[in-house]
Amino acid sequence: MSKVCPIKCENTTGVILAGGRSSRMGRDKALLTLGDKSFLERLADLLQELFPHVIVVSGREKKYEELGAPVFPDIILDCGPLGGMHAGLCYSNTDYAFVVPCDLPLVNAELIHYVVERAQGEATVVSFAEDIQPLCGLFRTQLRFKIQTWLSRGDYSVKRFLKSIRPTVVALQADFGKDGELLLKNINAPGDYFEILQNHSSIQD
Repeated sequence: MSKVCPIKCENTTGVILAGGRSSRMGRDKALLTLGDKSFLERLADLLQELFPHVIVVSGREKKYEELGAPVFPDIILDCGPLGGMHAGLCYSNTDYAFVVPCDLPLVNAELIHYVVERAQGEATVVSFAEDIQPLCGLFRTQLRFKIQTWLSRGDYSVKRFLKSIRPTVVALQADFGKDGELLLKNINAPGDYFEILQNHSSIQD
């Protein structure tokens, strides 16, 4: 993108969630490659261009220690992605965090600008058509207290938590077309990986 980024400021941390077990993929999704970089490297490089602070949440600190961004474990263990989000908000020393999971490797600067410029309230997430991607968006870090209370009830569903707080939902289809669907493509299984290897060249970083 050619314009100056309006969100490179001290009140936002970029947070990458890389704590999944990758059971359907059969290997660590964060280390799958696209071009000459792993998914995790692509996202770290992207967020470091946009935000002054970038962290990774994962239980594999030593595995990712050469990434160039600090890696932190979950604080409340075995709670899935919502536990990872909670940790990311806790470790962010800023008012906001832009969160993205490592299995969305095609997220780009244009998408992040689009979401942040339309952000409202304490949580703003992105969607394509009716498919909401609850782990990609801008969140007030104060939400960590509500998430902690939610987790203490034994409910680890990200979607149910977000429904309870009624986030702003930013839809991509009008301005991104079919590219928006590809940008939000979750890479969970070998077939998903093959699909983006075939199609990612149509998406500009």
